[in-house]
Amino acid sequence: MKQFLIYSALFTILTIHITFAQSNISANRVAVKDSLSLKGAWVNSINNDSTLKSASDKSISTDGALKKYILQALSDTGNINKLSLQSLFDIFSMQPHAMKVNTRFTYMPGITGQSFDFEFISSDSIVTTLTTRPDKTGWIYVFGKPPYTIKCKSVAADSGFFTYFNIYKRSEDGSPQSLLSHTYISRDSIKIEKTGVIEDNIWIYIGYSEMGSQDPAQFFYLNTKLVNLTNDVSVNFLGDIIYPGTSELIGQRIQPDQGIFRYYIYPAKAIKTINGAYSFYLPLTKSIELEIWANGQLSGITRVDPQQPNPEFSVTLPVSDLTIYVRDVTTK
Repeated sequence: MKQFLIYSALFTILTIHITFAQSNISANRVAVKDSLSLKGAWVNSINNDSTLKSASDKSISTDGALKKYILQALSDTGNINKLSLQSLFDIFSMQPHAMKVNTRFTYMPGITGQSFDFEFISSDSIVTTLTTRPDKTGWIYVFGKPPYTIKCKSVAADSGFFTYFNIYKRSEDGSPQSLLSHTYISRDSIKIEKTGVIEDNIWIYIGYSEMGSQDPAQFFYLNTKLVNLTNDVSVNFLGDIIYPGTSELIGQRIQPDQGIFRYYIYPAKAIKTINGAYSFYLPLTKSIELEIWANGQLSGITRVDPQQPNPEFSVTLPVSDLTIYVRDVTTK
């Protein structure tokens, strides 16, 4: 009897070893109560929800769910989910993410040596550098995880020229959409820091034009900081688009009228696409509040309501620092 038990135990151990040593297991049905490991990645559910709201790092979405999601997004007439196929598949694209950056210049005789030093910094701290000038243009790929911060340092062209610095993104219809537009006069220090850039294709255009008989003293340099504290409102100020939840330092030349600078702030509803980019700018749908500080002193608070014409503001110069806070109006 004892010998029989020993043989039975050995047979059981041998059977178990042979079963687990096999690389292929064939079965009609397999029930997994908790999770399944595939090459070290754990999966605990099959997602068949066509909205993909329940999708996670530990789920696999079915072909049917993905097909319904894409068809719904492409047929949505409310512009909320009407995205390009590129935007839809950005979340499934190969890693690392890459942003294409093109640099272009306006040719002006004698300015070929004017150089611009760029840094493109991803949110996971990958830094791509670029030094470019009017006779050295082209494109590069910037790697890392968006959003990106674009920094640039340079000095504006020599006497007699305006220097225009512009950053564009490609809109849904392929046309350029301005993210930043600055103007400088001779020998101005150019220091750009554009944050929150989440795009696939960025164009940087630097142009020149002759000042002619215009007196450089007519153009006042104004340092401005705009802080956008809203949840879903983009703000256009002096050619800069500042996204919700971001802030930006804006320093450039302005042309005052008899010692007073008059300007507008253009708010719009911003809608974030599936890859995190703000692709749609729609009319304002809620009230916001603008708090304006000049030289560290509160200058005024203005409310902007939907369908209201963009209000005009004015600053009596000289002002060394202008700070504007944009907030959602809370209802009590």
